[in-house]
Amino acid sequence: MIGNMLAKARKDKGMTKTDLAKVTDINIGHLTHIEKGERNPSHKALKVICKAIRNSLSTTYVYL
Repeated sequence: MIGNMLAKARKDKGMTKTDLAKVTDINIGHLTHIEKGERNPSHKALKVICKAIRNSLSTTYVYL
């Protein structure tokens, strides 16, 4: 659920997973697992990802 929302937000910003991995310093494989819903991001990772895609955490948590 959160992974789908993050993937959509990333795509809406025109970012690839490679772009996001570079900006967040999170391994692309880990990002892939998060977006597929296979792993849940830590609070810290979620905060970094949201900042990179310029999406507020409060908006993100609405979808949880």
